Parts: sequence; C-alpha cells; structure tokens
Amino acid sequence: MIPRLYVSCGDPNGIGPDIAEPALRAVADQAQVILCIPQELTALYRWPARAFKQTQRETGLFFHPTESNPDYLYQPGQFSVQAGKLAFFSFQSAVQLTKEDPFSALLTLPVNKKSFIAAGSPVAGHTELIGLLLKEAEPLMILLNDQMRVALLTVHIPIMKVSQAITPDRIRSRTLAFEKSLRTDFGIEKPAIAVLGLNPHAGEDGSIGTEEKLVMEPTLAELRADGLNVEGPFPSDGFFGNKQYSRFDGILAAYHDQGLIPLKLSGMDLGVNFSAGSQIVRTSPDHGTAYDIAGKGLANPSSTREAARLALHVLSKRHQV
Repeated sequence: MIPRLYVSCGDPNGIGPDIAEPALRAVADQAQVILCIPQELTALYRWPARAFKQTQRETGLFFHPTESNPDYLYQPGQFSVQAGKLAFFSFQSAVQLTKEDPFSALLTLPVNKKSFIAAGSPVAGHTELIGLLLKEAEPLMILLNDQMRVALLTVHIPIMKVSQAITPDRIRSRTLAFEKSLRTDFGIEKPAIAVLGLNPHAGEDGSIGTEEKLVMEPTLAELRADGLNVEGPFPSDGFFGNKQYSRFDGILAAYHDQGLIPLKLSGMDLGVNFSAGSQIVRTSPDHGTAYDIAGKGLANPSSTREAARLALHVLSKRHQV
C-alpha cells in the first residue's frame, strides 16, 4: 500500500511557498504527497495542479482543494488575517483527511500564531488544536534532531504560568506519553529519560524554589518505582553545557524555551516537531514563518524534508505487524 502524506499549507505569506516543493519532492517517490490548498494557490507554491483521487495508484505530488479566500492578497513577509484564514482552512481539512485515512500522516507548514487565532483557531499552536479537533488529550510535543529528542512539559503558555502548570499529574502523564512514544514510534526498547528542573540549579534543594523538591522529585521517584528509567530533575544549564543529553534517549524540559534553545543551537536545520500520543502521525519543521526572508529564495527546506521523512518512518513503524 502506498502511504499518503497530507500537508497543510501554513501561512502563504511566510516561507511555506518557498520550501514546500523542494522539501517534499524528496519523498515523492515513496508516498503520495497531498498539499491541502485552493487550486489558485498551487502556482504560488510551485506545486503541480494535479488533484488527488482516492483511486490514484502512483506516488508523486498532488493537491486537495480547500476553501478559497477571495480576499487574500499575496504579501510575502506581511501579517495578514486573510492568510491566517487560508492556513486555518487548510489545517482543518488536512487533519480530517488524515483522521479518515488509516495509512496516512500529516505534515504542517508554519503558521503565524496571531493570524491563526484571528482566523478562528481557539488555540495558538497546531499541537493543541489537533487535540481539540480529534477530541483527544493534548498530544505531547517532541522536538528532535540528530543530537537529541526534547519533549515539553508545558508548551505555549506565559512563563509566569509555568510553575502552577507543573503538577504531579502533568509530570506523570507527560513522562508516560514520552516513554511510550520512544518505544513505539522510535523503536527504543527501554528508553532513558532525563527531566529538567524549573528553577536555577534545579532549586538548590529548595533554597531557590520548591517545585523540584516538593513536586518533581516525589513524582519521578514514583515513576521509577513503576519501572521507568527516568532521572532528574537536572539543572538545565549544566545538563546541556556538559552534554549530559548524550546519555539519554529523551529529555523532558519544564518549559518551551528551556528545551528548544539548546536543541536549535545543536542543529536547527535538521530539527523536526512531532506530536506524540495522537491517533494520527503529525510532524512539522522546527521553525516558524520567517517573514524576514519570505519570497526571497533564501529559505532552507531541510527541516521540512526531515519532517516528511520522520512522518513516513513513524507511520511505517505503527503499521508493522
């Protein structure tokens, strides 16, 4: 059976039109790659205006028509609610198609979170919206490159709200979801997981914040008693500075930038975002719309290419007998 990779178009004013075709052409001999987009925008994305049909038997690049927006005007590098609407329409369509197609995966091109919300999304990020659309628990955001795999305990919330969001239930559920994904999606039999502390020096035994001592340490002890190979909480600066991540299969960061800054410094061009714990396989490039270089021919398609390869790899593993 030929796998299908549905692709949401992202913000057309960003670098999506620059990276889609060169990145996804790399897997077009392995899958049916279907960009969800109005037909009139296929030329902007340099995409074949070849509509996908379920009876299709060959691999290649196709498109699935989504809702048009006659008010949209291409303005590379510019914020636009109309561009956000196209991104939102495309994403909803791509999620539904992937849900209904058992041998398919989803790749999402970058959106501008402000225009995405203005267009009608109730949440800022793809990861959270997938959970709402599929009526499932919020998937776990895992970001990875050839150096490390980083999952996020908290995602798109303000720093001032991170502490109250770090609860025993969240630590337990996120760690268990991470461990399961490392086993089932990445084929690691007994994954070793490191958990990063929230405070400087991981709280210094409660003298610089008590989240580690009162919340993290007892919960991690319970998880170890249940048989998980989990360590921490580690002070994040020393953990990355001393390359302790090389000892672990996965790292659970307390908040967004704590995990993503070191990951992107170690290899942003190959970074991929993966939504673990969802009923569908979903990946995306590990970068945003890059308005500053949109339409200038400067965008690097490598991250999107790696996201496509990972999506097909995980899809294959989930369908292994």
